[in-house]
Amino acid sequence: MAMQIQLRRDTGAAWALANPVLADGEIGFCRDLDYLKIGDGVRAWADLPIHAPDVSGAITAAAEALAAAQAAELSAAAVANALVALPAGGGGVVSGLPLVVDPYMEDYVWRSGAHGLGVVPDGVKARMVCKVADIGYAAGDELDLPVGAGTAGLAVVVNSVSVEVRLANITGGIPDRGGAGSGGYISSKWKIVVTPFKFS
Repeated sequence: MAMQIQLRRDTGAAWALANPVLADGEIGFCRDLDYLKIGDGVRAWADLPIHAPDVSGAITAAAEALAAAQAAELSAAAVANALVALPAGGGGVVSGLPLVVDPYMEDYVWRSGAHGLGVVPDGVKARMVCKVADIGYAAGDELDLPVGAGTAGLAVVVNSVSVEVRLANITGGIPDRGGAGSGGYISSKWKIVVTPFKFS
């Protein structure tokens, strides 16, 4: 019986995003850019040399540049899908430390936390995360939460050090799977996670 051997493989963008450490002697194949990297058990994917038909010329440099560009585009697109509007700029995305409000507040008091970016974030993503099944939602379900003063969501203030949030009003802003008479969300069963982003 013939034995089939398959190498670890993915696109250049996916390799760049994951940036794994390949085991010593493990081969990773970049299927769309047609090159290999061989792990040493220490260095991450981005730091390993390329093994390609033209390892010394422009093909290798172009492959690396394309992989990096694809990774940046995928990162920016992933964040853009979660934000109402993509901040000016683009490119790669750096995530700050998330501010977790658990359980989510109903008292309209400001909560704050350091984000660690060192600069004013370009945007934030806010979501409610279900911890215990509630009004038709299962544990682990996530709901995007609108951001902005006066909206059905969060009022947010950011600076170069921290993110501050206050619940505005989720009534009517977040879909209720429980139907009429469900009584709305039970705050102890939900938390709010606000993650700041900086676009490089």
